[in-house]
Amino acid sequence: MYGPTGSGKSHTMFGIPNEPGIVYKSLKGILGEGVDEDGERLGVGTFV
Repeated sequence: MYGPTGSGKSHTMFGIPNEPGIVYKSLKGILGEGVDEDGERLGVGTFV
């Protein structure tokens, strides 16, 4: 991301605890749990 110092780039990306930014919201949408057609919980796991 480009822009002048102090213009809010990091705030937009990462947010603050009570106002999450784009990174948190995107990962929550991608990795968050869902439910399939049968009502079974779905999720994505990661490991290192």
